[in-house]
Amino acid sequence: MSAALALSPVSVAADACRGELPLCLNLRHAGERDVLVRFEVRGDASLPAIVVLGGISAGRHVASSVAYPEAGWWERQRAVFDAHCVVSFDWIGADGTLDAPIDPLDQALAVAAVLDHLDIERVEAFVGCSYGAMVGLAFAARHGARLERLVAISGAHRAHPDASASRVIQRRIVALGGGSPAALALARALAMVGYRTAGELDTRFDAAPRIVRGRVRCESEDWLDACGARFASRFSPRAWSRLSESIDLHRVDPANIPVATTLLGIVEDRVVPIADLEALAARLPRPPRLVRLSSRYGHDAFLKEPAAVGAVLREALRGVA
Repeated sequence: MSAALALSPVSVAADACRGELPLCLNLRHAGERDVLVRFEVRGDASLPAIVVLGGISAGRHVASSVAYPEAGWWERQRAVFDAHCVVSFDWIGADGTLDAPIDPLDQALAVAAVLDHLDIERVEAFVGCSYGAMVGLAFAARHGARLERLVAISGAHRAHPDASASRVIQRRIVALGGGSPAALALARALAMVGYRTAGELDTRFDAAPRIVRGRVRCESEDWLDACGARFASRFSPRAWSRLSESIDLHRVDPANIPVATTLLGIVEDRVVPIADLEALAARLPRPPRLVRLSSRYGHDAFLKEPAAVGAVLREALRGVA
């Protein structure tokens, strides 16, 4: 990364900077569209550069810094990233202004454009979780020469049909509710059931249902209501619907991924079954490191199991195969 970044508009302070990059991208399914990419760079520019991206609800702020002290979406891995210059961005479409089909490959093109803007020719690693792993796989397939290694956590080369069926129902809930925040909250609540496991719900919510004002209320409902309301307060229904569709559009040929790869799968994950990661591992040209982790948190384990996930991250970023 050059010493003088041409970021406009941008805020720069201490150990991090933020900027906005207007782009005209030729989207895979929607043609040329003008987008504004909001990015953040955390860490000294002299450190090895890595790209870090999370699920569709994650943004550019990965972890806290002196410049931006609020907790990031992956704050529990902050110590891992302190040894790197971390580049991340808000998803194309996350602001709700783009009402068109978005492919993970489109996100990968935006990543490449941000790296160009920052004069970063090659990154040491691309670390992606969930949707971010899909984008990482797409980036490795299209821009493998710019990447030393890929770390894909809870994301495979395709969207599993079972998970896609659940997302179809979620999107129809939002459509039936007229795109209201209440409908989005209900769709998010349904998604949370798939992200977690039956074992966790059994442990947390095994009390008998109560009758409240003549209606049966299960113990899990407070949690579901809170998850849905929290999500709907910060995400637009349009943005969520388009990014949900984007997950289902994901398809990457593993044969086109030339880089050293670490795959981390959760045995209990119902969104990205471990069998899909095993199938991906079998088809990659370079034999990857496949780590299987057992967790009652299912798909959300990358957020809820910081010690186990952090250990895999450290080894992957050191190049341990």
